Amino acid sequence: MDKITEANLNIPELSTPFSHIRSPVKPKEEITDSLTTYLSHQDNNQVLMKEAPQPKEWPMFTGKGEYDHISFVKKINMLQEDYSIPDELITTRLHSLFEKSAKRWSYGIRQTNVKNTWSWWKNEIITKWENDFLRYKIENEF
Repeated sequence: MDKITEANLNIPELSTPFSHIRSPVKPKEEITDSLTTYLSHQDNNQVLMKEAPQPKEWPMFTGKGEYDHISFVKKINMLQEDYSIPDELITTRLHSLFEKSAKRWSYGIRQTNVKNTWSWWKNEIITKWENDFLRYKIENEF
């Protein structure tokens, strides 16, 4: 027997109370799989966001035209769905997407309602412009 083998045989086995307790920690493979799934989801969102149209390519909203508000909301919803654009990004860009009377209206409403979701803004846009156009139609019919 060589000296290395003999030395290994003479080393006492280490025994600690912890060596017999099963660890509650997840196996490395399980952690890696969930992390990979999370990262790939994050990567997909980043790729989609990079491919999203630049703000100058987004639809503008003037507040003119009978169905301008509906068209604007639908286009923003499609962008959000197609490119996984978060609400925060949409709401921060709204000021640059509004023009003319819509911009004046948004400044006024933003002062009293600072942080809101896209759903909230969508409802406000529809409420404001549907009521205005309905009133305009009624006034012009008589």
